[in-house]
Amino acid sequence: MHTKFSQMAFGALDPDTQAVWAGALEDLVNEYCFWPDQWFDPGKFAAIDPYQLVIDDIQFHYPPIHPVEYEYAYWRMDGAGNPRLHDFGPNRTWGFFRTGVTHYLRAICDDLSRGRVQDAAKRLGILLHFFQDTHELHSLEGEQGTDIFVFDRLLPGPEEDPYITPTSWLINPQPPRGDIRGYRPVLKGVTVPEAVLLLYARYAEVLAFNRRRHLPIILARQEGREEEAQDCFREIAEAVARLSADVWHTATALATQRFDPDQVRMLDVLYLDRLCPLRRPRNSSSAPYRFSPMVPGACLDRQRHRHPLQVRMADGSPGIFERGWGGGGHAFGQSLLHELPQRVYQRLKGWIGLHDPLGQKGNVEITVERDGETVLADRLHAGFPSAEVDIPVADGGELRFTVRDAKPGNPDDNHVAWCDLRLVKGIGPKGA
Repeated sequence: MHTKFSQMAFGALDPDTQAVWAGALEDLVNEYCFWPDQWFDPGKFAAIDPYQLVIDDIQFHYPPIHPVEYEYAYWRMDGAGNPRLHDFGPNRTWGFFRTGVTHYLRAICDDLSRGRVQDAAKRLGILLHFFQDTHELHSLEGEQGTDIFVFDRLLPGPEEDPYITPTSWLINPQPPRGDIRGYRPVLKGVTVPEAVLLLYARYAEVLAFNRRRHLPIILARQEGREEEAQDCFREIAEAVARLSADVWHTATALATQRFDPDQVRMLDVLYLDRLCPLRRPRNSSSAPYRFSPMVPGACLDRQRHRHPLQVRMADGSPGIFERGWGGGGHAFGQSLLHELPQRVYQRLKGWIGLHDPLGQKGNVEITVERDGETVLADRLHAGFPSAEVDIPVADGGELRFTVRDAKPGNPDDNHVAWCDLRLVKGIGPKGA
């Protein structure tokens, strides 16, 4: 399986990138990309262990899961009598990912700069395996993940054979197949910190894509429609291979410092809706956003119909935006959390306002905090323009957005539009 993913990924790389790895390719795709599974083999442990990272006594292989219920289920009352979501500490999935991927990208860069291609290939094999464990059953784990047996608790197996469980249907009896020829791998950063941030978003994107194929696979295989199931397995394999190609391409570019200028320009501006939040609003929102707390590119009316993002600007004119998201505002408050690397982006820009006209009766308080310090606070209600966001972020750190119903009024009238929020590099030093 890992061999097929790696072969597909290598075939999508440009000739210069392929040439870097040509001397180690056979061992990389046939041996090294299996090493995380083979670390427990007594006959191979000694060869693998110097390259296998362990983080807080956990092998860099399957990341710990930061439970989704931490974002909605556990509340307390503060001294002022306001409900506050319990803080369980940093997102462990992100922390594990950041530590591990940073380690391997830096080590690969160091190995290649010193001509140690085989060492670099061993580390790249472990790194590719980590990202390739977004396939099939393992895509249930990781960011916003759960255990691999969840479908056994949700769906019945066939009555005639109780030992065939829904989980077993997610194991493909056939070798993976797929074709990503024509795919152009995407550069995910010109520095290691930037690459780690963007690869986490890409990793989460592939996990979500592959998870959505699970139920169709189970239903198709239960009903004997194997070809339909195989189409889903193929889509999963191709998604994993494209992710692997992005990782391989980015790691090589960082190590060789050869970057495609067009791809570098694409990194100058990063819209927040492309990132994977470390904490996000859940179902504590006002209607109609209760189970859709972040609606891409729109706000929702009472009938849950989409309306493009539109806010009142400072001069009274309407501002209409394609990028961003819409949401509500409840007395419990809602927070969105990101963590930014140092010396990658210079400023955060955009607008936050009540949707015009859906939010004409709304009344909310918004805050933006950077590492616990409030850098923007505003109250939005009828007739007030949107708040312009222009915040320095070169020092990186946690970036938290919070919206809370300000009363009086009905919280269901709180239609908040988060418009065009983006990180801009501008001109300045970059992190190594």
